Amino acid sequence: MPMLLGNSPAAWTDALLVGLLSFAIRATVLLLGAWLATRVLRRASAATRHLIWTSAVDTLFFPFWIAALMVLYRSLRPAAEIRSQAPVELGEEYRPASAVRAPFE
Repeated sequence: MPMLLGNSPAAWTDALLVGLLSFAIRATVLLLGAWLATRVLRRASAATRHLIWTSAVDTLFFPFWIAALMVLYRSLRPAAEIRSQAPVELGEEYRPASAVRAPFE
């Protein structure tokens, strides 16, 4: 199994735990800010308070959406580059069946 960070499983585990801890701290601060804003605006409309909560949750998950889009982009980009090149000749065993040489007749 290839290691993502460091040469030992302990280094990888430490990096993962530090990342999770940093996310938890950021999420706590952001959600406390949203809670404080909704408490200050308790006389405002429900739509305004819902907008604050929605913005806070969207802000938490934005990096994950960007990471997912980057993985998708990187996986689709080589396929576009391959299609732009000249077609590769297939051997006889990989050619699709035709009406003349159908496999099960």
